[in-house]
Amino acid sequence: MHSEEALNTASQLLVELTGKGLTDLQSDLLKASWESQTYDDFAKTHQYNGDYVKDVGSELWKLFSQALGEKVTKKNFRQLLQQYHHNKHNKLYYEIQQKRDVLSKPDVSLFFGRKEEINTLQRWIL
Repeated sequence: MHSEEALNTASQLLVELTGKGLTDLQSDLLKASWESQTYDDFAKTHQYNGDYVKDVGSELWKLFSQALGEKVTKKNFRQLLQQYHHNKHNKLYYEIQQKRDVLSKPDVSLFFGRKEEINTLQRWIL
């Protein structure tokens, strides 16, 4: 997963949680954190106060913790975001596959000469 894909996934998570996506600062901070940049380096590069950047980062990890249901930190967010992204895509694939399976099943609305089998199935079910 590359940083742009991570940003999209992170933004979708926040939209689902709060109804709002990432702010520009949150987006830039997330991208910098994705690339293992420190808060101090980010603050210097972007001309922010270091404490302010740490506060924004802390709030961001709290939001992601709520959205993902487990504690997210600057150190583990990359792994958790990749895991969430992977699981989400697997779930979508599984749902599509299930729909495809249902659509490809043969039409069994008419059974002829299967009275005994149908009665056996009904007894088993009941």
